Amino acid sequence: MGYEVGVFAKLKISPFYIKAMPLYSFNSGSVHYQTTNNGTTVDNTNDFRFQKFEVPLLLGLKIIGPLNIEAGPVYNYIVQSEDNFGSNSVSLQRSGLGYRAGIVVEFWRLLLHASYEGATYNSSSVDRATFKEPYKLVFGVGIKLGPIGDKEEK
Repeated sequence: MGYEVGVFAKLKISPFYIKAMPLYSFNSGSVHYQTTNNGTTVDNTNDFRFQKFEVPLLLGLKIIGPLNIEAGPVYNYIVQSEDNFGSNSVSLQRSGLGYRAGIVVEFWRLLLHASYEGATYNSSSVDRATFKEPYKLVFGVGIKLGPIGDKEEK
């Protein structure tokens, strides 16, 4: 579970658009992992908190009426994450790439969206392990501050 806050700018090239969104994201949950000690495998669980700055660059398409679809790459920068899991320590590179794809419904100044997102980060250690952020379903509400009406659609 978590939240994200940010702003976006949208360049329209009818019926397409390009949208950039600098976002701050906070997520928390549980991490399940296994350790082996003297041939015995032990299941472990630790709480996890993850804060990041992300910038999706999305290409969108106005489908019909208020319905749009959009997708594109996401640059992620880890601001803070848990590094210790029991006696194990994980050191991640601060930046990684991901993707986001979803739908947006626009009602006058109100925007409702649902997106699917994923990201991967490399380990900073020699083993070159990767950390795959759990895939997320993101629901959001936005408020359009720009012009409204016929001028916007031309």
